[in-house]
Amino acid sequence: MKVNNQVTSSHLNKLYKNFTNGIKKKISEDISIKPMSYSCQLHDLGMRFEQQNQRTELNRLSSRFAEFLVSVGEQSLAGITYSFLIKLNKGNIKFVEEIAIKALAIAKRQHDPVHIMARANDLKKIYEKIEPGSDRHIKILYEIKRALNNICKNYASSQKRFMSVSTKMKPLKQYELMLASIQIDLGKALQLKDPKLATEELLTAKKTFIQLGYTDKVEVTDKILRKINSCK
Repeated sequence: MKVNNQVTSSHLNKLYKNFTNGIKKKISEDISIKPMSYSCQLHDLGMRFEQQNQRTELNRLSSRFAEFLVSVGEQSLAGITYSFLIKLNKGNIKFVEEIAIKALAIAKRQHDPVHIMARANDLKKIYEKIEPGSDRHIKILYEIKRALNNICKNYASSQKRFMSVSTKMKPLKQYELMLASIQIDLGKALQLKDPKLATEELLTAKKTFIQLGYTDKVEVTDKILRKINSCK
């Protein structure tokens, strides 16, 4: 059985090497690489590794290749690779955190607020689970808030910078709702550390909920505000 596993791993590694060599050759010859094609090939390879229970090896190879892509300026392909790894490893908190931090840096270099928000949200899910209310948790909430503010204020230009092989941007109203929801998260996280700042975030969120017609969310916001006021 051990021999079979070694053979399987060796075969998969060769397939992955052939894939990366093909990409490297195109890069060296300045041949354009279609993001959709790259993503499909990567996912197909991923399925083969998954079928043979070789995720750890896939993570190792893909992380290394993503770093190579970053080093040669292929930020978009590196971002696709990191996004693929994040989705594949949702239960692996430490690994996802490491990858999401790298992917967030790429999104910032590309000035892509939608992907900044998405990658920061990956980190938010981790921090709110393992250290709610921590400095890292609050910092990443502000990162998401800034990205959503950017999207809402510059929706048209955000659409132009949006880089995705499979999805389209949501309507503006949804991003406005997401922004208000993040401000609720900030209000909750800050209510003990900085009640005044928490109240400001909550009141701004409440105003948005009223404008968008979400009366149920207004009630939730009011409940948090009452809790903060009762502690003063």
